[in-house]
Amino acid sequence: MLYSLLKDLWRRPEPSRDGPSGNLSGEPVDAKNLDLADFTQALLTEFFVLAHKLVPDNYDHGRYGFDGVDRSSLIAVDTHAGYLKFFFDHAGEFFASYQLLRDAGSRELFRRLVLYRMLGHTHVVIRDGVGWSNESEFAARSKQYDVGESHLKVDSMFGSLRHHTGIPTPDGPVSLDVWNGNVTYTILKKQYFLSRGDIVIEPRAGDIVIDAGALFGDTAVHFAKIAGAGGHVYAFDPLPNHMTVCEFNVAQNNLQNRITLVQSAVGASTTGTAQVQVRSDGGNLTASPGFSMRGFEADFPITSIDDFVREKNVPRVDFIKMDIEGFELAALIGAEKTIDRFRPRLAISLYHRPEDFFEIPLWLGKRFPWYNLHLDHYTIHQEETVLFASARPL
Repeated sequence: MLYSLLKDLWRRPEPSRDGPSGNLSGEPVDAKNLDLADFTQALLTEFFVLAHKLVPDNYDHGRYGFDGVDRSSLIAVDTHAGYLKFFFDHAGEFFASYQLLRDAGSRELFRRLVLYRMLGHTHVVIRDGVGWSNESEFAARSKQYDVGESHLKVDSMFGSLRHHTGIPTPDGPVSLDVWNGNVTYTILKKQYFLSRGDIVIEPRAGDIVIDAGALFGDTAVHFAKIAGAGGHVYAFDPLPNHMTVCEFNVAQNNLQNRITLVQSAVGASTTGTAQVQVRSDGGNLTASPGFSMRGFEADFPITSIDDFVREKNVPRVDFIKMDIEGFELAALIGAEKTIDRFRPRLAISLYHRPEDFFEIPLWLGKRFPWYNLHLDHYTIHQEETVLFASARPL
């Protein structure tokens, strides 16, 4: 199969050098002068080199060994083989997406993440020198704020929520009833913040923020502390059990005046309701918003960001974060007018669907060619990739 895929790949026409936006002025020469053959040859060469190497200390025992079972020696052969074929089927789109990234660090990370999905944790380190020992240190730091089990009950494979106090933020400490991992990623790793050299994309003091996919409200609380009294956060989540936790976390930090909670999904349009379907084994077919979806089945309201901003007379939008389990592109389409009007900074999750790696960057590049796109990643495994966007000056 590999031989036929490679042979077919070399026969494919090269995509436009200009990419979907039609304008990549300012793109560094090392990316702009590549063609599809260069890109795929370099990637496949590295694939075969890495396939003959093993890397230690590269398995997330906290994420995948949550129940005490060591799965570090297991290899999802079918998953990796499927992704390899998926890359061949969409090589031109991967390449065009790669070209849109505006800095060398983002492009290198893009390649590493593709290779990780092809080969897995036994062969690919996503960031040099970053392994399980580093992740363990973050987990230990999170636990120092853990003072006991929360009284709030959420059914989850990650166990009970924990009550955390004294978590530091720029505007003073906060308390959160969440999983320890929420403290790690939201506060300590600052998952929806990018700072790389002179590239800084993050919420700022005075910002009006859209937080799509609020989960337990930890991101909304963090954003609100940064935005300060002059800013505001609109936090969206469709699930009643999530909203209960959000309300508690907002209240225990006295942020009711800075955060508006909206029990709704966000999508391409306001369609009234969307249905969550749950398989008999507890997996989710439609919304897949996280493990706390187990046992939940109902309709929930859905709106578009454009409709919400118009109906609520939101004066401006400065920053949009989306982590909504594969519905990010639909929600962006539903925010076109808002983005056109206010040119907000974006932090968009890019890992829920294989197609996200090219569909979301290519759509943004075509629809809003004035955005600079950058990539960052916050784990040693394939989850938690975020695409950042900032508007070039008018």
